[in-house]
Amino acid sequence: MIHIVKIKSKESLKKVLKHLKKIESAQFLIASEVIRRKDLPKEALVLNYLFLIPSPLLINIYENEGRSETYEAEYLRMLSHTANMYFINEAILTSAQMDLDLFIVCALDEEEFGYVDLTCEFIEEYYKVKPMSAKNYLAGKDMKGKVDGLSNRSKLYKEKLGRKLKDSYLDVESMFDRLIYEKDKKRLKKRQK
Repeated sequence: MIHIVKIKSKESLKKVLKHLKKIESAQFLIASEVIRRKDLPKEALVLNYLFLIPSPLLINIYENEGRSETYEAEYLRMLSHTANMYFINEAILTSAQMDLDLFIVCALDEEEFGYVDLTCEFIEEYYKVKPMSAKNYLAGKDMKGKVDGLSNRSKLYKEKLGRKLKDSYLDVESMFDRLIYEKDKKRLKKRQK
């Protein structure tokens, strides 16, 4: 069974890395300007999802109102853009198909913006699985929700989102390619064989 885990500090990341028996059984979605590819083992599969970091407009709302309903609604609206949903879906689909735990990572000082929690709420709403904290993962708990059908739901979303993106003339494949580090592209292709 796969897990979708939120990691909200370098310290938690270090604990998770120490806990993992096989780094090849994990995928790391980096949503941080502080934590970088070099902070993870070279064998790790890493996706660079900086688009999850709130935009300057959202930061402005946060600075004026804190983590208000407006801030949360605008962030979730940003995530629901077709291209963003497609990229999140790709990470979940890869994890489900290849039986990889998915770790969504930010740094402690970035956590104040709450975007990892909001991303996980978004995942829970669309995929009917509840991402877990690093603490629960390290304690050996299982993820709650409909984990068994995750791969099928992700495939359906991919088809639906792919049609929407094709109609918008966005070159999704090349966009997605830029989110994966070169070495990780090769590693992912090897694992898919």
